[in-house]
Amino acid sequence: MGLYLVTGQPGHGKTAYALDKAFQFKKEGRTIYAHGVKDLDYEKAGFKHIEDPTQWEALPDGSVVLLDECYTVFPNRNPGAKVPAHVDAMARHRHRGFDFILIAQQGLQLDPFLRGLYEEHCHVRQTSIFKSKTKLKRWTQYQSNVQGHCSDVRDWVRPKYVFDYYTSTTMVTTKRSIPMWIRWIGVGLIVLVVVMYGLKWNYDRRNAEFEAERTSTTSRASPTALGRSPGAGGAARTYETPTDYAKAHVARFATMPWTAPIYDGGSPAGQPQLYCMSSLAGADAHGKHREASCSCMTEQGTKYEISQPECRTVARNSTPYNPYKPPSIAPAPQVAPVLPVEPVVSSGAITGSISTAPRSQGTMPESPGYKPQTYTGPTTLQM
Repeated sequence: MGLYLVTGQPGHGKTAYALDKAFQFKKEGRTIYAHGVKDLDYEKAGFKHIEDPTQWEALPDGSVVLLDECYTVFPNRNPGAKVPAHVDAMARHRHRGFDFILIAQQGLQLDPFLRGLYEEHCHVRQTSIFKSKTKLKRWTQYQSNVQGHCSDVRDWVRPKYVFDYYTSTTMVTTKRSIPMWIRWIGVGLIVLVVVMYGLKWNYDRRNAEFEAERTSTTSRASPTALGRSPGAGGAARTYETPTDYAKAHVARFATMPWTAPIYDGGSPAGQPQLYCMSSLAGADAHGKHREASCSCMTEQGTKYEISQPECRTVARNSTPYNPYKPPSIAPAPQVAPVLPVEPVVSSGAITGSISTAPRSQGTMPESPGYKPQTYTGPTTLQM
């Protein structure tokens, strides 16, 4: 037999919790008397209505009294005021086997005389965005600070059946915050999506660069890829047959290989050059007669076929002017550095000076003077 206090803000489920507790007593065969529950269907629930809760002592022994918004029955009182009779009798409710389930928004709304009588104080608070999930804090005595520490905390899901018997709060004005762990999960998902998008974008960019580089390398290293050659603006040129592809390499002017259609709109890796040599008719080194001939080669050492008159023209006058050939710049002459000459120091001279003296011809030890075999006397004008 006890006195149970259920507190909580409007719409957080305190009435649903109290009704569920009352139905548990009813299953034990107890008679339930209720007051203050909004739109409670007493007949359907099997409860009895008590008109004046202050007359609870007139109820049969062993009754269970459920009072919603019970601050109207046990209002707060000044400490110096006299304790009302129905409040004072609550100290002896166990003698007759009564159980009370009192529902209020906070314990301070009730008479302070009751604070030492509570067997259980349960505070109900909905902290989740899900309406059916509620947090319960339970103490074995009255707790003035419901936000303080509690060793008995559990999640409670409101039973749906109790809402078939009464009308719950239609408008909840209390702001419910999203739990922090749900916020962190949301932030983590956003960060994960951003990171995955960044990795995908970076992968696609690198893959595109790799494909572009591979295509460029293939087009440079494999010019024989039939049907494709660089055109104006880098666009691909298509050839329907091998013959068309071969014709594209035939120069419009035989003496100017760079005029071939294959080079139109593109820049070849090297400007084609011709080197021709012609010979007239006559005997060769073996004495055999040879007809006049002329042959040409490219800068790559490959033979280049053109007509004999054109070949002789190139051999005699070189190739025509090529406006696409980059100018050749002769390397700057290299000037040898002038090295300083170290002075020669004689053994008998003072260090740091050079000793000089005139000498006659043939006085060097290694070069003795020349002695002629004949002698010619001095000459005069009369000679």
